[in-house]
Formats: sequence, structure tokens, C-alpha cells
Amino acid sequence: MHTSETCDKAAALVARYNSDGVAPFPFERILLDERNLQITESDKLSEDVSGVIIHEDEKFIILVNSNSSDTRKYFTIARELGHYYLHRNFLEKEEIIIKSDEQEDDLMLSFEIDNSSPAREREANSFAACLIMPEDLVRKAWKALRNIEECAKVFEVSPTAMSIRLEKLGLIVS
Repeated sequence: MHTSETCDKAAALVARYNSDGVAPFPFERILLDERNLQITESDKLSEDVSGVIIHEDEKFIILVNSNSSDTRKYFTIARELGHYYLHRNFLEKEEIIIKSDEQEDDLMLSFEIDNSSPAREREANSFAACLIMPEDLVRKAWKALRNIEECAKVFEVSPTAMSIRLEKLGLIVS
């Protein structure tokens, strides 16, 4: 899937669920429609897993690492929604192996996804950026603020995520 197609799918969700241009993106509006989807924070995810989406019993569960920063959690939810909207058929068939490691009486979960695809990860990341940092809103914010950190605060993303988005939109050069 091309980046433009991925962003078009995200833009359709922005039009449907965030037509008033609210930042940060109101994920709860999606959850009202998508009854088979839930988002849950977990302190049981291993340190190297910021989030994962699991298909189980006709439901999709997005687990977000509660130990991540707020900006990381926010982007992770958007990225996992990308998997939900772009790769749902794959998720329904995919084998996800949940590994547990007992560490000092704490259960830690890590995940191994068969046939994990760098292309699907890139698509999900692109979708996330387009969903939570829509082009028109980013252009307006950049025109008004001309500061990466300030724009990042508006969209509740990291300065790194904002820099990448501004670069992809041709507003800055690295």
C-alpha cells in the first residue's frame, strides 16, 4: 500500500471522527462506533514493547505499555489503530505468541508475531502520523508557531515524531 493510500484511509477517519479538528485526536469517538475494539493500558508488557493489537474471540484489543511516556502511548494507539484499519484481515489470521517471563513475581509479556512485516509496520506508522497529525492542521500549526517543540505539544507527540511529519510534508528539511 502506498503512503498516499494509507494517509487517505487515515484522512477518512479524521473526517468522520475529528471533523472539528481537535488535537489531540479523540480516539474515544472511534471506540463508540467500533464495538469490537478496546484500548487498555498494561504494565505487563516487556520494556521493548510499546503496544500490540490482539485479535481474540471476534474482538480486537490494543494493549499499550503503561510505562511509556504519554506521547509514546498516544502514537502507539494511533499505530495500532493503523493495524486495525489497514491489516484487519491479516490480524484475524495471524498467530501471535504471547510469552510470559516471571521476574520477581511479576508477569511480563512479550510478543512474537509470525511473519511480521516491516512494510506493515511502516504503513501503520504512516497511518498514525496522518491520523493524529493531519496535514491541514499541521500546516496551520507550523505557520502559526514555526517551532517543532511547540507544534509537538499541540498534537501531543514527541518532537521527533513532529520533525518527521514536518519533513514528510516538506515544511522543513533535515
